Amino acid sequence: MIHKPSPEGGIFATLWEFVAVRDLDGAVDAIQCVGFDISDRVAVEQALRESEARFRAVFENAAIGIAILDARGAVQTSNPTLAAMLGYSESELRRKSVVEVTHPDDLPADFQLFQELVHGRRNSYQLEKRYYRKDGALVWARLSVTGVRNEAGEIQNIISVVEDITERHLAVESLRRNEGRLRAILENALDLVSFVSADLKTEYVSPAFTRVFGYELDEFLHQSIADWIHPEDLPAVIAQVEKLLTEPGDLQG
Repeated sequence: MIHKPSPEGGIFATLWEFVAVRDLDGAVDAIQCVGFDISDRVAVEQALRESEARFRAVFENAAIGIAILDARGAVQTSNPTLAAMLGYSESELRRKSVVEVTHPDDLPADFQLFQELVHGRRNSYQLEKRYYRKDGALVWARLSVTGVRNEAGEIQNIISVVEDITERHLAVESLRRNEGRLRAILENALDLVSFVSADLKTEYVSPAFTRVFGYELDEFLHQSIADWIHPEDLPAVIAQVEKLLTEPGDLQG
């Protein structure tokens, strides 16, 4: 391949073929040179190399886990983020299948979606699932899976993008537990507990209200507190509420 300046000053690529032309005695009489302009092919190959380099840079440096699987679910390659997330080296992950690193309870849903993708019934899917780290710890993740197909529609590769949501999941679970504890306290409190909106509409009352007032719980909802406060006491209560709204603090009455 010879790169030669064109008359316009640009560079184009050529491929040359040299053939020795011999006389009857076998001596080289001339050398035949045939050139082929392969500029377009070289440009395509260069663009492909640049594209692959960009993909590799994104793949290697992404802050999210990425794996490329085959149609059987075996890991072909993974990026450093995914390896670190699961506690394996990249070479160790390449010897693993999805089944080996997935929590058993999450396998049925993942397997069904994976099979639908492989057999062309869907192009992609998402789900939240648990992975096992090498040390046995669990990682909660949001998984996004996309199939890469050839012109015949057959799966060539499967790209899995794995986002670690463990901290957020644990925070949500903690919030749910705390909400459950708070609700248990409110439901069993002997004192009257209520929540009202800024316009004094009742949004929640504890079960103790039924004991004191004799109404069913749902009868309190969306009522104004004026419906269950004595008219003589209502102005003082409203004044206190207005003061609370403008001067945040504790209110007793």
